[in-house]
Amino acid sequence: MRDVVIVGAGPAGSTMARCLAEEGLDVLLLEEHAEVGDGVICSGVIGREAFERFDLPNGATLGRINRFRFHSPSGKEVDYQTGSPLAMIVCRKKFDSALARRAVEAGAELRTGSQVRNITVGTEDVRLELRPGGEPHELRARLCVLATGFGSGLVRRCGFAGPRHRIQGAQAVVPFRDQDHAGIYFGSRFAPRGFGWSVPIGDGLARVGVVTDRLAAHYLRRILNRPEVRSRRETDANGAIHIQACPIPVGTLDETVADRLMVIGEAAGQVKTTTQGGIYYGLLCAEKAARVAIGAYRAGDFSRAALAPYDRSWRARLGAELRLGILLRQFYSELSDRQVDRLFDLARIEGIMPLIERKVHFDWHGPIIRSVLNNGLLGAAVRSMLGLGAGRGEYAL
Repeated sequence: MRDVVIVGAGPAGSTMARCLAEEGLDVLLLEEHAEVGDGVICSGVIGREAFERFDLPNGATLGRINRFRFHSPSGKEVDYQTGSPLAMIVCRKKFDSALARRAVEAGAELRTGSQVRNITVGTEDVRLELRPGGEPHELRARLCVLATGFGSGLVRRCGFAGPRHRIQGAQAVVPFRDQDHAGIYFGSRFAPRGFGWSVPIGDGLARVGVVTDRLAAHYLRRILNRPEVRSRRETDANGAIHIQACPIPVGTLDETVADRLMVIGEAAGQVKTTTQGGIYYGLLCAEKAARVAIGAYRAGDFSRAALAPYDRSWRARLGAELRLGILLRQFYSELSDRQVDRLFDLARIEGIMPLIERKVHFDWHGPIIRSVLNNGLLGAAVRSMLGLGAGRGEYAL
């Protein structure tokens, strides 16, 4: 019987496996794909703080971002640039593989091509049934950690409920030229209740994607034909565009622990509710989960009560940020394209950008949201331009 089996060798699963193995636990890391990093749909943009906080592998880095260009529904542009990189762009396959190697080097065992079909929790162990052809067909562990990503039926079958809402993401890699920044695109014709993006990844290529509430692949094609995007697109040799799509959670599981079970990363809804990035938050929560799991192992108690400090700890760190992001999404989704254009006009007012720059942070958006909407002069200007009236109480965050 293993001490811990972790299902899913993404960044969160591999990081938790490494933390546990470093403390001497017998850890098995299972990955359903033939190779770690296969099948990942992600912009690959990770904030600088995450790299510094976790000493992430630089060998997977494709580029750095210190400039963003925002495009309004009508085509207005606002640039934001910093002197040092705000974020890194990574190759997810190399990045995920490097984190899995760190787990193995720490003493964890990695098995690829191992799809878990079912999980049964008993009083003495957890039993995991692998797909036919997997060896062995059944595994036993003291604790099972679900790091499967969003949408896995395992999480639901283990009795975890939520999140209640989801949106859709779609992405394509296309030939691109002359872009030294990340582009962000708004407008109901291109990304209803969401936004699009383009990120250069070198070798004349860019990842172009969209998050929206419906028909993500359809709206991605529209973004690819926006004038700002189309002017930079090169013609592919075969003219084909391969679009990948996936669901993204908005909100979290009601609980992330049960007897002998923990859920981490995107599977738990530990995803930024503003931009839908999940890597950094998943790493933070994986580390918290590992601390609690180590304590439970040493106490010989893997009950829900013994694992509950993990649930409380990560919510204390991220809960307010996630809730604020949901409020911002609701606020933004009610704006017309004309109102969004007015926000771009406001950003051009002298003195506004310096105020925003003092509060902006790539991974933590709560401070800038509060700064804009609760600031006396700026908040009043926003409400006036959007036709929200002069009172600030209803919109204060």
